[in-house]
Formats: sequence, structure tokens, C-alpha cells
Amino acid sequence: MISAGGTQASGQMFYGGSNLQIGSLEGSLQIQITDYRLFCSGTAASTNPKCGPDALQRSKQAQENGLTCQIRNGPAPGCVRRTGPHGERVAVRTSSVKPPKLSGPWAFVTHDVQVELPDGRVLDISVSNEVDGAESGGRPHQQDSPLSVDQVVAIASDVAEKIKP
Repeated sequence: MISAGGTQASGQMFYGGSNLQIGSLEGSLQIQITDYRLFCSGTAASTNPKCGPDALQRSKQAQENGLTCQIRNGPAPGCVRRTGPHGERVAVRTSSVKPPKLSGPWAFVTHDVQVELPDGRVLDISVSNEVDGAESGGRPHQQDSPLSVDQVVAIASDVAEKIKP
């Protein structure tokens, strides 16, 4: 299934999101499933200038780097590797960004959790304190994300268990 801007050329199999409200806490939730093996398959290979003889290997390496919290020059800042409650590989990133044009005391806080699925795909769930969306000049609703890192990890792990190969 490809939805909301996802394409096989990018390896993105599903992308979706929604606003989130838990009591007085608000934010946004984004979910995507990516299969890096699709990055340069089929017609995508002929239309994507990044595709070449070693494209699949580069895609696999990018996935591995994400799940092991590595970037080109070493460990990715703010990224922690974990083993999920069902034994799966998990990468957790928390970011706090306050753009110069953002008024108010709070920054955008996002907890991003990637879970490796048994068939090699990656489930990515992000929860942020952003409301109103970037298109309309999003803003943080409160100081932190409406869900804790541990809550996002638990949700991502439970969802990953239910995704069929």
C-alpha cells in the first residue's frame, strides 16, 4: 500500500499521520513503513538518478545505519539503540528544535522510534508536541511530547508485532 505521498521509488510503502490528544496534551503522530529493498527496483531504477549497480547495497547500509544509530562520521547524536520488548532491534531518537521564527517559550520536541520488522522492513513512529501542522505555521502545544519515549517504544513494538510480512 502506498499512501499520502509515498512512492516505491523512495521505498516508502505506507505513510500516515494524525493529530493526537491525550487529556490536555496535544501533538501529532506520524507512522511510516519503509522497505529499502524497493528503493531501486522496477521502474524506479530507471527514473531515479541515485540508482546504480550498488544502490541496493547503499539502501541496506542506510537502513542498518539508522537502526544502529550511526551516521557517516560516527554515532548519531540523540540516538539510542535498544532491544524492544519482543526482541526486535529498535532505534530511538529524541530531538528538540526551536526555529528562530518560532515565538513562545517551547521548542518542537519529537520522539522518533524505528523498529526493524522480521522481513527487513522498518516501522517508524514519531510523536511530537507540534499542533496545527507545518503548513499552517505549526506550534508546540506544551513543553514536551504528549507521549514519553517509553510509551512510543511500547506502541511501536506492539504495532510491529501485528504487521504481516
